[in-house]
Amino acid sequence: MAHSVKLDNKGMSLLEVMIASVFLMVVSLALVQTSLLGFQENLRNSLREEAVRIADQTIGDLRARAWTQTFIDPLLNPGVTTATMTRNLRSFQKDFSVTTTITDLSTGIKQITVKVDWTYKGPTFSHSTTVIVGKK
Repeated sequence: MAHSVKLDNKGMSLLEVMIASVFLMVVSLALVQTSLLGFQENLRNSLREEAVRIADQTIGDLRARAWTQTFIDPLLNPGVTTATMTRNLRSFQKDFSVTTTITDLSTGIKQITVKVDWTYKGPTFSHSTTVIVGKK
């Protein structure tokens, strides 16, 4: 009994299909990992930007306080105050710890330092802003 043998080699063998499938799977997993890394970095940057906004807003509020030769707003008295601010980011809420330090440098000059702390995936990050202000 004679068997006929095709010699045209049209099509792909099972081994070639399996190798192509594995290659496609590895590339797909790499793309998914890259997109997840991008999402995490964007979220981390959003948290940092929000901390900068909080610090700028806090400093702006303190600079707008009344401060003259005869009157000083109690919020501008030297010392350290700590508060927690909750902000909405994307679809969740995040707490930021805001520490404000006011120091008298000399008569009529104060140093205001605002430090904002937040946690993301374990470690604590911080942003600090310092300004020196004089009497109005």
